[in-house]
Amino acid sequence: MGNNGLMAGGIRIFLMILVLVVAAWPAAALDRGATASPRALAAGKRVALVIGNGAYRHAPALPNPANDARDMAGLLEGLGFDVVFGVNLDRLGMEDRIRAFADRSADAAVTLFYYAGHGMQVDGRNYLIPVDAALSTASALQFETVEADTVLRFMVGGDRIAIALLDACRDNPLSRSFVATRSAGTSRGLALPATGGGIMIGFATAPGETAADGDGRNSPFAAALLRHLGAPGMEISRTMRRVMADVSSATGDRQRPWIHSDIAVDFYLNPDPAEADDTPAVARPAPAARPARQELAALAPEPKPGRATGPVGEAASPRTIGVFENQAFELCGFGGFKAALQAGRIRLSSLDRGVPGRSFRGYEKALPLDTPVELWKDCSVTAGYEAKAGVARITLSVTEGR
Repeated sequence: MGNNGLMAGGIRIFLMILVLVVAAWPAAALDRGATASPRALAAGKRVALVIGNGAYRHAPALPNPANDARDMAGLLEGLGFDVVFGVNLDRLGMEDRIRAFADRSADAAVTLFYYAGHGMQVDGRNYLIPVDAALSTASALQFETVEADTVLRFMVGGDRIAIALLDACRDNPLSRSFVATRSAGTSRGLALPATGGGIMIGFATAPGETAADGDGRNSPFAAALLRHLGAPGMEISRTMRRVMADVSSATGDRQRPWIHSDIAVDFYLNPDPAEADDTPAVARPAPAARPARQELAALAPEPKPGRATGPVGEAASPRTIGVFENQAFELCGFGGFKAALQAGRIRLSSLDRGVPGRSFRGYEKALPLDTPVELWKDCSVTAGYEAKAGVARITLSVTEGR
């Protein structure tokens, strides 16, 4: 709405905007996706908010959300996101993380919000439930929960892409106790949110339905996201279709994620380095570089004698301290380091030009799937340049945890 329209509307329009602020933010961003090029969006600043709540004080604990959040944070860091992270947060903790996310994402080109835990809808609005919520009175909704739209409002604005992924549709005993304090207005699952251009919303299941927490390390929705979000060269809509298919298959069609997108351009979380000129330079090897897109085994030198080169799970004991070479792709089971390599955060082309070896933050995801995390204290990945061999060396170092 232009300035003249605002003046003509006077106080009536001003009050309407205040009352309907949640509906207004999508409208303000309708042209966002059309004005920014795919190259600018992919290469620009990325900020994510990742929260997993499972250790509820007034309801049975959820085993997966903390795992889901940790794994998602590692994957997103590998994809170039500055991640604001928290697990098992009370309301003050959630507000603190949301505030940090709002500050750090003010100039972001891409924002992403991932939440795993309990949520509920009341009168068509979605609320995320901190671990200290009891919801034993009708007024508790305002003082013990966080409205999802509070986060979404900080995600949009300017030329940016926003992605919200909510794994908060679990069968919720807290919502049942809250229903007892109200005559109507509370429903199963989450509600269909208002959306506008440039935002994608993903629910673990259809609005009004409940989702499974899963029997493994991750929920079905989180497992599918972790499997596909880091895939190179895959447009986000295609990625989410694969997520939907995986969840449906894993749950015997009992759970079908709901995805709504108003993103008007092709957007890639992990652009293929070999894509056309529109691929951001940060994700594309330098033209003169040696073949960084080959499999890691072809790039790495032969193992040196006396060094352990097998998977961590084959180590002699939990106390073994070893350096494991040439295993980065296989050991990064959840894609953290592999995604970082493919997204250009770790550029083999730079190493091929002789840049000295450098260290990168280790991820829990760099452990093999069959190795208990408690056995290891630290896991770090280093990349270095072997001048004589003329190739890059990828090394995974693991230290004892007892």
